Amino acid sequence: MRVAVVQTYHVFGEVHKSVENALSLMETAPADLFVLPELFSTGYNFVDRLEVKKLAEPSNGSTFRTVGEWTKKHSGYVVYDLQNKQKRYIIQPRLLILGG
Repeated sequence: MRVAVVQTYHVFGEVHKSVENALSLMETAPADLFVLPELFSTGYNFVDRLEVKKLAEPSNGSTFRTVGEWTKKHSGYVVYDLQNKQKRYIIQPRLLILGG
């Protein structure tokens, strides 16, 4: 198994742009398993809890769907975490593994 540790450049608060940047970098590394940095889609320099709440997303949100589509297309696996939005609260970053 080939593993790639991907060092991304996130744009704080720009989730879509940060995710696309990560996927673009992953295209350049032949691997079976990609490991992304902590909070790769949002960054982690939150000013307050309101900002965290604004950027948090559900486990099956847009990042999950976009990364999931990528893994299916490339038959690979991706490990990442994000601020996970629950019904009434936000839990600490959660590790997710998506398989293709």
